Amino acid sequence: MSEGTSISWAGSTWNCITGCTPVSAGCANCYAKRMTQRLEKMARQPKYAAGFDRVVCHTGCLDEPHSFGPGQTVFVNSMSDTFHKDVPLAFLRKMFRVMNDLPELTFLVLTKRPDRIAKLADKLTWSNNIWAGTTIENGAYVDRADHLRKVPASVHFISAEPLLGHLTNLNLDGIGWLIAGGESGVGARPCDVDAVRSLRDQALAQDIPFHFKQWGTLPSNPEPADPTAKKNGGDAKGGRTLDGKVWAEFPLTDARC
Repeated sequence: MSEGTSISWAGSTWNCITGCTPVSAGCANCYAKRMTQRLEKMARQPKYAAGFDRVVCHTGCLDEPHSFGPGQTVFVNSMSDTFHKDVPLAFLRKMFRVMNDLPELTFLVLTKRPDRIAKLADKLTWSNNIWAGTTIENGAYVDRADHLRKVPASVHFISAEPLLGHLTNLNLDGIGWLIAGGESGVGARPCDVDAVRSLRDQALAQDIPFHFKQWGTLPSNPEPADPTAKKNGGDAKGGRTLDGKVWAEFPLTDARC
């Protein structure tokens, strides 16, 4: 059974790996860690019982996508990092065989460790329904895109979320989708409007689909009248309009790069 998600760029999630460890600045307020701690306390889903600091591969969850409805876009391992060093190649191969066998689904594999995804890329089968992405949260990590370009995926995408600084030196060659978003939750760091605009403008200039997920917090949103903002006692994601428009673009399935 798929796990529901409120993520605007995915229809469902498939978590056959749980747990992770910090790797860069974007991990400081990890939403997956907060969610794992919540689920662990609720004791409703046993696979989160090990906590977040231990990476666990759940063989029993590998077949779950076979029950997903056709046409879904699936965020792979939203509660972990698929290419964490503690995930064995043998398990990755099992995952990829599942994805290879389900061409009616599109799988989004997002990692903060694109060096490992590039290293193992030729040991895995990249069918057209598997898209490879990396998170780039500030200018210190723009070289992650260079590793990503080495992966033979049909679509390469970048998630600039949480966006913590300007990415003016970002090379978008070979990138087929650019996602951006501010940080949400307790202790969320601000999202700079000009940094978001810069990414949008870079994407438009290179004809790359741009998807702005959220401001993260209301104070980061420069538009007080944003109709998409949730003003519910401070636990808000701040809305998602940028210069009066909701940017929710996706790659065209017949124009994958």
